[in-house]
Amino acid sequence: MERVTKHFKRRIDKQTLLDLLFIAYEQGIAANKIADATESEFNIPYSEELFSIVLDALGVPDGEEHRAGLEELFYNTWLLDDEYETVESFYDELIFCIEEFFDVDNDLKQSN
Repeated sequence: MERVTKHFKRRIDKQTLLDLLFIAYEQGIAANKIADATESEFNIPYSEELFSIVLDALGVPDGEEHRAGLEELFYNTWLLDDEYETVESFYDELIFCIEEFFDVDNDLKQSN
């Protein structure tokens, strides 16, 4: 999906980021249930946009080369495979992956 709003550095506190991730996750789960029930492809575009806002706030530049692996972590590993029990555990893994390539504000590190 093509982003309407281009990347810009956002200042969002950690709790709000966790809330946005949880909303995006719940929307993704709902979309999967609808797709399964109707045997068709269905998605909720705001789920993708919310995750993009989180990545913006964490300092990840736009572009598939920067975000593809993180999107795979969100959509495949968490949403489809359900490998994280809580939004906090997913957030910690997300921060760990982002820090490999980008600086993350200390106030946004670790969910605890």
